[in-house]
Amino acid sequence: MARPVVLLALVALVNLVFLVESSVFNRTSFPPDFVFGASSAAYQYEGAAFEDGKGPSIWDTFAHQFPGKIKNGDNGDVADDFYHRYKNIL
Repeated sequence: MARPVVLLALVALVNLVFLVESSVFNRTSFPPDFVFGASSAAYQYEGAAFEDGKGPSIWDTFAHQFPGKIKNGDNGDVADDFYHRYKNIL
């Protein structure tokens, strides 16, 4: 009886150690030469794919020809609509 209890306590202790170590997440969790980055794409922000003489991108064409391949049939026609709202945003 004592053996399963000791084993269970040991497993719980190991889980607790991993939980405590994994909850500390900051800059020192990465190597010193690690470079953080971010990116964006015009497709995500602009919208207005067919306005002012703009032509469709490859992704616009795909999204319109195969809407069933994309969750909810979403496309970038409006996106974040930066194309129309840039004066209010900047």
